[in-house]
Amino acid sequence: MKFTRFLYRHLQGYRLLIVLAIVLTFAQVGADLLSGYPLKFILDKVTAKHHPNPKFPYASALRHLFKGIDPKTDGVIGLSVTLFIVLGLLDALLSFMLLYLAAFIAKNLTSRLSRDLFDHLLHLSIQWHNSHEQGDLVQRVTGNMADLEKFVADGLVDTLAGILTVIGIMVIMAMSNLPLTFVAVIIVPILGLIVYTYTSQIKAAAKKEKKAEGQVSSITTEAMSKIMEIKAFTLESLMFGVFLKNSDKRLDEGRKAGNLQAQFTPLVDTVLTIATAVIIAIGAISATTNEPFELDPLSAGVITLGTLVLFLGFLTKLYQPMRNLSKLTTLATGASAASERIQEVLDEKTEVFEIASDYKSTMRLQGTITYEDVYFSYTHSGPFILKGINLHIPVGQKVALVGLSGSGKTTLTNLLLRFYDIPQWWGKVKIDGVDINDYPLSVLRSNISIVMQDSILFDGTIRENIKIGRPEATDAEMFKAAEQACIHETIMKRPEGYGAKIINQGKNLSGGQRQRIAIARAILRDTPVIIMDEPTAALDVEAEAEVMRALDSLAEGRTVLMITHRLSTVGKVDQIVVLKDGLITEQGSYKELKKQGGIFANLLKVQNACDIDDEVGQSFILTDFERPNTSSLEAELVMELDDKVMESIS
Repeated sequence: MKFTRFLYRHLQGYRLLIVLAIVLTFAQVGADLLSGYPLKFILDKVTAKHHPNPKFPYASALRHLFKGIDPKTDGVIGLSVTLFIVLGLLDALLSFMLLYLAAFIAKNLTSRLSRDLFDHLLHLSIQWHNSHEQGDLVQRVTGNMADLEKFVADGLVDTLAGILTVIGIMVIMAMSNLPLTFVAVIIVPILGLIVYTYTSQIKAAAKKEKKAEGQVSSITTEAMSKIMEIKAFTLESLMFGVFLKNSDKRLDEGRKAGNLQAQFTPLVDTVLTIATAVIIAIGAISATTNEPFELDPLSAGVITLGTLVLFLGFLTKLYQPMRNLSKLTTLATGASAASERIQEVLDEKTEVFEIASDYKSTMRLQGTITYEDVYFSYTHSGPFILKGINLHIPVGQKVALVGLSGSGKTTLTNLLLRFYDIPQWWGKVKIDGVDINDYPLSVLRSNISIVMQDSILFDGTIRENIKIGRPEATDAEMFKAAEQACIHETIMKRPEGYGAKIINQGKNLSGGQRQRIAIARAILRDTPVIIMDEPTAALDVEAEAEVMRALDSLAEGRTVLMITHRLSTVGKVDQIVVLKDGLITEQGSYKELKKQGGIFANLLKVQNACDIDDEVGQSFILTDFERPNTSSLEAELVMELDDKVMESIS
């Protein structure tokens, strides 16, 4: 029922075509069933004792047309052959129209559904995405859609045609010889029980197999996206072992479904063979002895050779849909499992980009940021990452967030962007004195730009990447932003200039070039609030110097939140906020905190102990691994490093 409701809901706009497909199916099945009668007419005319003529509307008039060329059988052979050809051509034409229509509906359905699913995924929260494997989501958009398309294009038509064929044949057979029909259809309940039993088991196995396929897809996606790290740490064997484990699990589930399928088809064939043998025996005896086959005194009639041949032909047509049930079951169970996985995502609530009340304020905000007694936990029952944060950042002020991994720095900025929403009793985050929940999400995020540690560029040209946040900008404005980001000259040295292609998320550029293009993008977007999350952590000395100059241009006149572990880069900020275990433990200027001799001062000592010149601007890199997608190996290394730092500052 769930699958039926799913199809009905998502076939909106194509329901008239579905009705047309049903009508065509009726016509095609009718032509197919009637195509057996011409042979019966011929055999009865040639072999029956009284040489009966066909009896159907206008039969006499149609026979009269062929009497001139077929006088010996009174036009029966000519009429039968003509009917056979006409019905065959009609069947072929209707089959073509039906299959074309089914393919058209299937392609359009899955195309629209995949667009809706992809759009829905884009509007789900970061919190939701962090709790789901990327590869599994890719499998839902691609593999599960393919399963659904195959069923709609092939299985749906075959299922309806099979049902109509069974009903039509039983009616025709009953009209020809009711007792023999009873023997033929008595097997249907037995087959129904077999089908029901195996279908439920195959569906459960197919669902587990689809889930395992999603896991394999997820592992493959992760491995390909981190191929450099895998090779650097020689993790090829380890990753292959993980892949092999999950691949074997998928294989086991597939084998279970295949084993059930292998049992199902021969079992159905065996039952059908026995039933067919019984029909042949009864019909042949009656036809050769001229004795009627009776199940009760009221139903009598000798089975003619033509009737027997017709029955045997109909038996093939009757039992073929039942044989096909095994294949249709596989298609249906795969599509049903796929529809559940697709609908599961579509049922998730998306982020609300607009608020209920009309927003009448300006689209551009000032940039004053306030955290009022903010608590936060990633789970309702989990430990608090932030524990009563109170922080006020005036317009145009530059603030550095400093602290060990897990202290809550990135979480603090994620709340500002509403990547995670907090209930009112966990405090408030405000911009310009207004709760960020009262801003439309589109307005809030359009006023904030972010520069990450490893900024992601999109496949396309450099021009498209710089203008991505403000596509209506002129080339002159783009050039100015690129100059401020210290990347214009580098771009112009390329043969294609701003039309140069960026591939594989910008891996054909250096790290410093990617960062400066991302900074140019942020400058062109011209938002009042900037978040910098370790923007120079992965760069060498020369690239860092260039990016720092670009960041100075970006920060000018804007409110800036900068997350950093390179303490030498925070000398120009207005204030430094030191976090530890979700609490603000120190707050002040660079000089003030250095004099206090607290956590910040001890962190500086740790960095200086590494024989790195603080004045030059280099420092010991403590990479922030508090994001949810961090690998367990990376997290373990960072935790060990943090423990050593804590020993030093305690």
